[in-house]
Amino acid sequence: SEPHPGATNRSVYELYTRQQSILDRLRVLSTGVLDLEFKLRRQFPQKIEKFGLRTRKNAPSRRLRGSDGPSEQSGVSRPLIKHFINLTDGIEVMEDLVELGVPRNEIGFVRIMSSQCEQDDFEGILMSLDHNLLMHLALGHICLIYDLGSRQLHWPDHAVGIPRAIWWGLEWTRFALSSCWKLGDGLASLRGRDVSNMFARRLLGISKKIKKKMRYYRTFLRTDRVNLFGVYRRTEHDADNDFYKKILWKFYPNPARDFRDFRDFYPDSASGQDSEEKASWRGQEYEKERFLERLGLKLPHGMAIFFAEKYLEMGVSAKKRSKEEKEDREGKR
Repeated sequence: SEPHPGATNRSVYELYTRQQSILDRLRVLSTGVLDLEFKLRRQFPQKIEKFGLRTRKNAPSRRLRGSDGPSEQSGVSRPLIKHFINLTDGIEVMEDLVELGVPRNEIGFVRIMSSQCEQDDFEGILMSLDHNLLMHLALGHICLIYDLGSRQLHWPDHAVGIPRAIWWGLEWTRFALSSCWKLGDGLASLRGRDVSNMFARRLLGISKKIKKKMRYYRTFLRTDRVNLFGVYRRTEHDADNDFYKKILWKFYPNPARDFRDFRDFYPDSASGQDSEEKASWRGQEYEKERFLERLGLKLPHGMAIFFAEKYLEMGVSAKKRSKEEKEDREGKR
């Protein structure tokens, strides 16, 4: 833990600084060893035992997507690209993506908040990471995060509109995932400044719950790097929720507002309706059969949609039978 800001003992502070320096060097050294091991595995797969690098059991594969074999046409498989809108300003480019040929149902959503970046909420950013995003990153897919910025920050190349969620949030996310998944070189920078050591110290303080969340995806690793990239431009509609709501409603014009499934026909038990009306509900079984037909869905073999209401009536009937059986036993006595 860091020394108290008010500490005046110079020797304690110097000892702490020296300790942190040693830890930083050890991290760099361990990263270099892992990188060397990985290169040797790829270049000399038949001589691993000679170098003392035995294959670990259940070790995740780090091959890039498409390395298992050539494609039918070009001999090289093109990586899968996934598109994610960072809420909320990123909504502005959704129509642009469709015009460029991205299917509507292929656009996902994430929420990496600039306010968390400003507050140095390292753990909060990792906690809010979408599981859909994490799975695609683990599989080696290229994930593009679209976001727009409004603040005037100075960049050496005079770039404008780079939101903090991209230059800060994605850089921290990429570093944390690379370290947790044991990928990459462990380097990170913020606006041209090397922050690898600072990020490494912050990662040590992340809770076990968050680390467990990230480690889960190591089982599915099929990549040697985290392919996470930010796409940006400037916006004039920052924090204009009405503007973004109109875009979303226009982009998805068909809500299930008028859709009714068989549950809408189930009598409310609290309304005191008699068993005769409940019996009429049992005559609406065809509604369940038409559910998939209405949605135009087909399910994999052997699968079915779960409805809790189905078991509600079964439970009521079972409770009623149990009560009748109990009364019969008491009557016989």
